[in-house]
Amino acid sequence: MSDNKAEETEQLRASADFLVELCDTPDDGDFANWSHQAVEFILDAINNTLFKGKNIEFVDGIVGSLSLHIVRKMCTTLQGNAHHDARIHVQHLLRKLGSESCIGQQVILAVSQRICLLAENLLFLDPFESTFPEMHSNLYIL
Repeated sequence: MSDNKAEETEQLRASADFLVELCDTPDDGDFANWSHQAVEFILDAINNTLFKGKNIEFVDGIVGSLSLHIVRKMCTTLQGNAHHDARIHVQHLLRKLGSESCIGQQVILAVSQRICLLAENLLFLDPFESTFPEMHSNLYIL
């Protein structure tokens, strides 16, 4: 891989990692601004990479990992009424990222895998167990 390709891939990976870290602290006042800038950079980098037809394997790996991490964070990190607005904002980021077809496919895959996992766990879980309401809520979020 040439230095330019490696640099583009590393910038995309860094932006994806930055967005995942931002989703860990959605209460930060700059969350909306920083996250939208990261999303715009990621979309531009992916469009540029896909237009040039290079680094597609690396982009798929980065996009798949990003989608999976954000979907997990939406369900696990953002629990409770206090984080309802943050959860909505993260869902908006997923929809915005998903507007690019290669990301949208990865997001749909991550969400459907998560739904299957939750549905299977709910099937074998006692409805009176303390974790049942949280799992039920996550299923509806997805």
